[in-house]
Amino acid sequence: MAALLDEAMQHGALGLSTNNFDSDPDSRPVPSKLADDEELIALLDVLARHKGGIVQIITNLLEPGGMVAELEHMAKLCKPRGVRIQFSAVFAEVSEAKSRETLMDYINRATKEGVDIWAIYGARPLTVQLNFERTQVFNLQGAYAWDDLVNKVPREQKIATLSNPEWRAKARHEWDNLNKSAVLDTIDHFLIDSENGVGPLDIELGDYAKQRGLHKSDAMAEWVIANGIGSTVREPGRPIDEKAVVDFMRHPTMVTGADDAGAHSQLFCGAGEPVYLLTNYVRDKALIPIEEVVHALTEKQARHYSLPDRGTLAPGRAADIAVFALDEIQYHSEKRVVDVPDGNGGMSWRYSRPPAPMRATIVNGDITYEAGKGYSGVLPGTLVGPS
Repeated sequence: MAALLDEAMQHGALGLSTNNFDSDPDSRPVPSKLADDEELIALLDVLARHKGGIVQIITNLLEPGGMVAELEHMAKLCKPRGVRIQFSAVFAEVSEAKSRETLMDYINRATKEGVDIWAIYGARPLTVQLNFERTQVFNLQGAYAWDDLVNKVPREQKIATLSNPEWRAKARHEWDNLNKSAVLDTIDHFLIDSENGVGPLDIELGDYAKQRGLHKSDAMAEWVIANGIGSTVREPGRPIDEKAVVDFMRHPTMVTGADDAGAHSQLFCGAGEPVYLLTNYVRDKALIPIEEVVHALTEKQARHYSLPDRGTLAPGRAADIAVFALDEIQYHSEKRVVDVPDGNGGMSWRYSRPPAPMRATIVNGDITYEAGKGYSGVLPGTLVGPS
């Protein structure tokens, strides 16, 4: 692994990402959760030999109280090697005020002690959408009966399974003992969206359960039976402390990006956070000047990733430019699109978001996209790495 990391860094990799959070569909921890210090040190020593290398750690997000201990441990290994730490994530939800304060206190204290530590934050409410065809969310929450239904039961057997009394009993028991600080702790307020339109439509799961006099797990099962396996339940989005987001943007060692980009394409669409910062925080609510948001999206990011020729418009630097009009761009709602090869000769779906749109995209001084003309076909991009 150290040899492969060294080779990657020689060819422009930004660093190493390690994970203290995830498990596989059978609840087995990913290998990095079992790594000892000897393994981590071998990899960190590689990063230390390459200028600008970063170690990213995905902390255990379900145990906010333990995140500081994880970061303190990583800091002990990274500080003497001069390796920058980036961790995910500091959350801006109103409900996360206490854990946010704890993490911010640690960041500020560690920085004063000479630890090079940066945090990623998210700036918008993510609308998590659970489907009944494939998702790991039920597994992460401890709802294993639902996880089995979604991921292991063949589609043609799912409806029968939802009616099975033994499955129902197991599902109820697990539902009443879900992991805390998790997606499903707001399940009462999830809106249910029908595949076939039977409904009831636009109703929260908790209200539907009360109307039917059912346990919430049974209520969701009954609703899916009536509305189809292709139905979804979606979180309306937890309220964001927007003042905290402005503070994040102005903090010297915090960068935007806790949106997962394309990592969970059937859970939500991660794309669009830069546009949301420009529309919601600058244009619509005037919470922060546009110059500060552009700085947070460009020069600050480039500095964080040790990309000295990017991030500002100046002689000798790469002419990478996004051209837009603030009154024209929009943060659009996500949509389902069917354009992902499924490996069996067919196509699967993902959530996507329509473009802002931009007026032009310029890479290394060449126009690659221009409104009204489309993509130019020019490919001026080069490999970018830390230095």
